[in-house]
Amino acid sequence: MRQATALAQRKARAVRLLGSEDVPGIGLPELMARLQETEGIALTGEQALAMAEAVGFTEEPYFFRFDDLNSEAFDKKLLSIQAEAQAKAMEAKRAEEAKARAAQAQAQAAASASSAASSANATQEVVNDDRSLGPRITSCLAYILPLTEAFKLMFPLIQIFPPLGIIFGPITLATLLLNYVPFVPLLLFVLFIVLAQSKDNVPRLLRFNLEQAVLVDMALTIPSFILSTMQLSGAGEAVLVGGALVFALVFGISVYAAACNLDGKDPDGVPFISNITKNVVDRQTFFDESNDDQK
Repeated sequence: MRQATALAQRKARAVRLLGSEDVPGIGLPELMARLQETEGIALTGEQALAMAEAVGFTEEPYFFRFDDLNSEAFDKKLLSIQAEAQAKAMEAKRAEEAKARAAQAQAQAAASASSAASSANATQEVVNDDRSLGPRITSCLAYILPLTEAFKLMFPLIQIFPPLGIIFGPITLATLLLNYVPFVPLLLFVLFIVLAQSKDNVPRLLRFNLEQAVLVDMALTIPSFILSTMQLSGAGEAVLVGGALVFALVFGISVYAAACNLDGKDPDGVPFISNITKNVVDRQTFFDESNDDQK
């Protein structure tokens, strides 16, 4: 039964390749074209010659008749070529799959390495966030710079009420010492900026306070300029009141910062200035990234 079915299939294929039972035969190029068209089998030139040799052709012209196309030798050779083509296709598929797996593994390895690097950086930041007693005290001392600068605005008032100089004795002494040698406040200003950017060696708490002290000191240039202008214009009483208010504000910021630092917390409640301080310390920018993204 199987043999009869195989014979019938071979005969039907031979007829399809010839195009009709009335066609006496076809040449090798026509056979290659008919196999591609009717059977979906693409032969190379080498495979076509092997097919001709399988049915007994040793030299040209190769003319395939019905008996040749219906022969068992033709059928076996065609099946062999098909099996070889399928094996090559499977091998190519496996190679593509292996390549895809390798690419996926490489991507996963890169992602793991990136995650490990991020974790290492995060760990490093935690290690550098030292909030022991030493960094807390030095963080409080950072506000000596803006406090002494603001206290200079109190000098006109102290000349009228000398007891104020005694009440704020430590600040008075620090102001005199820092301004005794020229450019000391400027050198401290630059040193604070450098230390605030030194992530590896300076704890974040200290860097935050150094940066915030610098920003407060920079902010003092505006009231200092206004009060100087008012003094030149003869508004003496307004200068006294304005200087006292500016000093009181900076003194309040310094006391607030000292209280937070001694408690081991960031003094990040100063309006506007604390927000800029966090951006500079954590992102090295004066601007809030969330606002930039919204724009």
